[in-house]
Amino acid sequence: MHVGRGVTRPHLPPVPAVVAIHLAGTAATMGLRVEHFAGNALLLGLWAGGGRARRLATLMFPFWVTAVVYDAFRFLEPLRAPVRVAGPYLVERAWFGVGTPAEVPAIAWQAAPAPGLDLVCGLAYILYLLQPLALAAYLFVRGHHGRVRWLAWSFLAVNVAGLVTHLLYPVAPPWYVARYGLEYVGPVPPEAAGAARFDALTGTGWFAAWYARSPDVFGALPSLHAAYPVLCLGATWGLGARWRVGGAAFALLVGAAAVYLGHHYVIDVLAGWAYAAVALAGVAALVRAPAFHARPGHFGEDAARGRPAEGESA
Repeated sequence: MHVGRGVTRPHLPPVPAVVAIHLAGTAATMGLRVEHFAGNALLLGLWAGGGRARRLATLMFPFWVTAVVYDAFRFLEPLRAPVRVAGPYLVERAWFGVGTPAEVPAIAWQAAPAPGLDLVCGLAYILYLLQPLALAAYLFVRGHHGRVRWLAWSFLAVNVAGLVTHLLYPVAPPWYVARYGLEYVGPVPPEAAGAARFDALTGTGWFAAWYARSPDVFGALPSLHAAYPVLCLGATWGLGARWRVGGAAFALLVGAAAVYLGHHYVIDVLAGWAYAAVALAGVAALVRAPAFHARPGHFGEDAARGRPAEGESA
């Protein structure tokens, strides 16, 4: 990874071998699904294309690694610490409780849903994952390869940190408390919670199918849904006010949707934002990601010298 003097650019491992090992391992341990074929075919196709396509595969590789790590998380479930149910709920109620008697917003909202909010929040909850991938592709086309690199590695970092937290400090989501109370009742199937209203409105069954495959029921804190838009906000910060305003607005929308749909407390959203900020700063420090005000095509400036870093041009 070359974004400054003395920093080397990573080389993508032999992709055919990586893809073959991943598919074989997945088939032997959990069975192959459509997304396994699609993701590996895309990576392999970019790599085989050579030139700019292979460079894109190199820059996007951390996204592929994130998907593999997340998929394998289910095998770490036996190592999970005791699930926290009452503690986070009581903190949320003390800090952000609404009404009399006080109730947490994520549960209070379920008593008074609005179809318009169901639709908007459901769409935001779908787009949260597409946003970093689409943004990375756009930035690549525009020549902001350093920003793609920063976003991709920050994405991997925030997911690893979040999943480790989910193991060491697993937190039950608000929908769990609403359904089962403040005591841990054992493993339960994942639920779409308030997002089921989006499925009913649109007749799609999107969230029911999505959460049926989720390996991480007790991963409320931090909210990775809330973290991803903040990564995108950070990666585009120096591109102008429209990017900053739009990015901040979408981050707020996804954070509000996470609470409104009953999947996260406000404290989970705040933690997700904090994790994203730390991931961006940490990756920037490790790879010398440049100052926010770099010019297009030169996100790789050596901030101390005020000039483009070597090797950043495509």
